[in-house]
Amino acid sequence: NMRLPHYSIRPGRLLLLVAFLSTDAFAQGSAENPIPHFLFPQFTTGTILLKDGKSFTSLLNYNMAEERMITELYGTYRVAKNTETFDTIYIQNRKFVPAEKGFLELLTTGPATFFFEHKCNITPMGSSVGYGQKSQSVGPTDMRRLEIPGDVVHIELPPNVEITPASVCWVRRSDELFKFTGTNQFLKIFPEKADELKKYIKAEKIDFKKREDMLQLGTYCNQIL
Repeated sequence: NMRLPHYSIRPGRLLLLVAFLSTDAFAQGSAENPIPHFLFPQFTTGTILLKDGKSFTSLLNYNMAEERMITELYGTYRVAKNTETFDTIYIQNRKFVPAEKGFLELLTTGPATFFFEHKCNITPMGSSVGYGQKSQSVGPTDMRRLEIPGDVVHIELPPNVEITPASVCWVRRSDELFKFTGTNQFLKIFPEKADELKKYIKAEKIDFKKREDMLQLGTYCNQIL
């Protein structure tokens, strides 16, 4: 199971204080021309709260393919590092907490704390090798890249690629974190409420791949626990 720090909110002051790993610039996106592998259609102002109580604001967006939080400052786009010092990131009234890889969106709190892991796969047409993996079919001539020691940051998508959702949901109960992608896995986490939850999932036609449905399910689950 993934290890994830307990979610907590601590008061803080707005301070422009954090280190980021610089990357090359790419299109910021807009509602009319969204960045397809990013969570939000465009970069938007968010707040990063650190564990020591300090906080600061920046233009933020989340790369779902690489599971990295990206910030924009003075026209430069950067990848967040030292994320172990982060407590919570707030974007458009939504909360994100650091995990072993990337960030999880906090959906609900209570006896069962629900998280949503925003992910997508990007595959060149006619290839089974996904975005972020080394492949002879995706090279510098197809995709503009910035070489960083030990890492390769993809800045923009190559032509003729397919984007497929790959998001999953997590729930923490009794200090243990579980991942689930469907009804059967979910019901095993709550055996004492399995019948009631199964009826609700069927009646509400819950889709385990949709963030809004997982928010709805998490809210109901905490009401009956």
